[in-house]
Amino acid sequence: MSPSPPEAWRLLDDRPAYNGWVTVRHRTFGMPDGSESDWDIIAGSRTVAVVARTPAGQFLLVRQFRPGPQRMLSELPGGYSHGAESVEETAARELLEETGYAAASVTVIGSTWMTANSTVQRFVAIAEGCEKVSEPSFDRDEFGEVLLVDAEELLALVRSGELTDQGVAYRALDHLGLITPA
Repeated sequence: MSPSPPEAWRLLDDRPAYNGWVTVRHRTFGMPDGSESDWDIIAGSRTVAVVARTPAGQFLLVRQFRPGPQRMLSELPGGYSHGAESVEETAARELLEETGYAAASVTVIGSTWMTANSTVQRFVAIAEGCEKVSEPSFDRDEFGEVLLVDAEELLALVRSGELTDQGVAYRALDHLGLITPA
């Protein structure tokens, strides 16, 4: 059986399902075989995760409680873009808010989709020359601890699955030439 082209999927219905911390839409598609299929779609604007490095070569992470797994996890600084904010502006703002560090330079190296059933495009940025300029200023429902780790520790976290931003972190480490054999 050969795959059908995307145009063979017809959007029949698109309606709101839930609007809270995330927005979920309910979409019904007409399938290539004539049947119908219902999907819950996570909707939202673009996001960015920041692989931030200090002049000393340490990487910045944020350790926070995450309600899904109900435990503390380490993650890259990042978040959603606001309005017409560029991805680079989002990366710099989120880095400063979540860590108190400002970057000498921010480079966007690519993007991916949050999940296969999402409209959220997730960008990865590399921030170099990060210097502490203030204390973190988390959103009202965020409480975190800033961590400084070396490349080996960051790679170990990526490989362990204990980093929420595993895929984008791996992509940035690869871009920086820091992936070593396990």
